[in-house]
Amino acid sequence: MENENNFRFEDFFKEKVRERGIDLKKLSETSGIALKHLTAIAAGDFKKLPSAPYFRGYLMRLGEILDFDPEMWWQRLNTGGFVKSSGSEDRMPKNRFVTKINGKILWISLGILLVIIYLAIQLPRILGKPEITVTFPQGNPASASFQELNILGTVKNADELTINSSSIPIEENGLWQNKVLLGSGPNSFRIVAKKFLGREATIDLKIIYQPQTTTGEIIKQ
Repeated sequence: MENENNFRFEDFFKEKVRERGIDLKKLSETSGIALKHLTAIAAGDFKKLPSAPYFRGYLMRLGEILDFDPEMWWQRLNTGGFVKSSGSEDRMPKNRFVTKINGKILWISLGILLVIIYLAIQLPRILGKPEITVTFPQGNPASASFQELNILGTVKNADELTINSSSIPIEENGLWQNKVLLGSGPNSFRIVAKKFLGREATIDLKIIYQPQTTTGEIIKQ
């Protein structure tokens, strides 16, 4: 192949296209340069091309695809008066062939990514099922000989706890308690632990009140 300096650019360009085994339509699809502009380059009709900054961008893109030095050809064509001038400041247009990342979009994307990571870690806890344990009285049904009784227990992974629809405070360590007044015979207590966005757990506790006599005997109901 002859040296590049012995070629007119249109001849050099057409030979490079032939070497790649492609046509101008395929090159247009690959480079993003309009077919009519590639046709003008192949014909040496540079006056039909956009002004200097855009034409220089074309050369840069074509140099990458066709494997040639775009700067050398830019200098030759520009100094030879082949390139249309756009004025005193022939600069590469911003965002024409280089993608600029918007800072605001970058920060928003980063924030969304962090939220997704947080949710992936916390989702089992957020949407998981609570766990309730009654530590006193033991058994279900349980029995009690005193009318006033303090029900004790623990709860995990819950935002709210109720007993018979009454809200019960949950301590930081998950402990809870509720003082109740028992009536004669069986007493039913529905204990419900809920997640704000998740599931709930329920225990139906039954306590049978069997008061003692003055002699210490339990009166059976």
